[in-house]
Amino acid sequence: MHHIQAWLIDLDGTLVDSVGDFVAALAPVAQQVGAPAPDAELVRRLIGRGGERLLRDLLQHWQLQPHDFAALRALYEWHYQKVNGLQARVFEGVESGLAQLAALGQPLACVTNKPQANAQAPSGQAVKISAPDSAVQVWVIPTNEERMIALHTRSLVLGG
Repeated sequence: MHHIQAWLIDLDGTLVDSVGDFVAALAPVAQQVGAPAPDAELVRRLIGRGGERLLRDLLQHWQLQPHDFAALRALYEWHYQKVNGLQARVFEGVESGLAQLAALGQPLACVTNKPQANAQAPSGQAVKISAPDSAVQVWVIPTNEERMIALHTRSLVLGG
């Protein structure tokens, strides 16, 4: 039996409902391509594998092949940086749950695949972004999330 050495908790969709931020950032992209603005239900269905994949899945939903995906992605990311956190809300029970985990005395970290968070980490180094007096440390650790999930899944399946 393994004992828990640290708690790593995902940010978006686990601690924070950030769908409203994505909806707000995607509306100008929809306007640019002449598509209807996505609603929260559609975004919830498509989200979960990063912003670039969300944008690609949304374009597929609209049955569109953009002439310049890089420009659309840049437009999306520009708007996302402007609205990031404005519509987000912490899920009920998160604060008390984090306090209970922190009381266990084990390391506790929040993880995210937000590209701007990864961009803040120079030369692939981990960067602490939480306040010095915060009960929970928040670190930006650049990683290839999909590769890490695959490696850990393989390890669990193969037993080692």
